[in-house]
Amino acid sequence: MSWLFFHIDHNPVGFIAGNSKVSYQGLTYYLAELCVNNEMQGKGHGSKMLHSLEDELMKREIKSLYLLTANDGLAEAFYLKNDYVVNEDRVVMKKNLC
Repeated sequence: MSWLFFHIDHNPVGFIAGNSKVSYQGLTYYLAELCVNNEMQGKGHGSKMLHSLEDELMKREIKSLYLLTANDGLAEAFYLKNDYVVNEDRVVMKKNLC
């Protein structure tokens, strides 16, 4: 798992966590968390953090980025605004164990 921390004037803005692995498409990055300080939300910091991550991944020749988020929420709207699309080739599966 890799972590990227973002600060402005020594004040925490947020962080990104995820990992990369080799897939049949080449290197793929799985975004686990993108968190922005509540006081900093709505000011473009999340988009800047995401674009910074994308730039770094492209330098590393990572071909794609995947993430999971809830349907119809603010997070989905954020990613759609940043040119992400719903992957129709995947389905999320779960099993309750208790």
